[in-house]
Amino acid sequence: MTSALQLINFGLVLFYGAALAVSFSGGIHTRRERYVTAALCLVLLAVQGLFFLLLGLQRTRMLYPLLTHLPLWLFLWLGLKRKPGLALTSVLTAYFCCQLPRWVGSLAQAVFDSVLSYELAYTISILLFGYLLCRWFAAPAYAAMTYSPRSLWVFGVLPLFYYLFDYAATVYSCLLYTSPSPRDS
Repeated sequence: MTSALQLINFGLVLFYGAALAVSFSGGIHTRRERYVTAALCLVLLAVQGLFFLLLGLQRTRMLYPLLTHLPLWLFLWLGLKRKPGLALTSVLTAYFCCQLPRWVGSLAQAVFDSVLSYELAYTISILLFGYLLCRWFAAPAYAAMTYSPRSLWVFGVLPLFYYLFDYAATVYSCLLYTSPSPRDS
């Protein structure tokens, strides 16, 4: 059951992040944009699935910026004709928001001492956060990001630093989860 939920959540986070990034960048305005966005998500999911089968979860996570974030940024910029800075800030902000379900899942796992509780809490919270953020946060975030070039920079700095920190400390290394060794006297 846990493995099935992990696979479902692997796909859910892609759709969640893509929906948030598109919403933060101004949303979808035409039926064509909706279909192209859905097609992009399915292609990205297929590519991720292929890499997952060939390389495993950890290596796929390490390649996630190239497999998902870069194509999503390019899609927002070139496909939906968003400004490159807005597209990048939208992807980074969506990544930042992807941490919310992870935190809820981690809390559930700490309380119930079960990987299954993590996966269930993650699944429920990703659906809940997806709805709440797209419904109540995306439009104000878009307004804040497009208010001025300076506001885009101010809005995007925190997600950028979090993105760099998270990948450096948890994906490409274990720095966040290891304690320093005691020094010899």
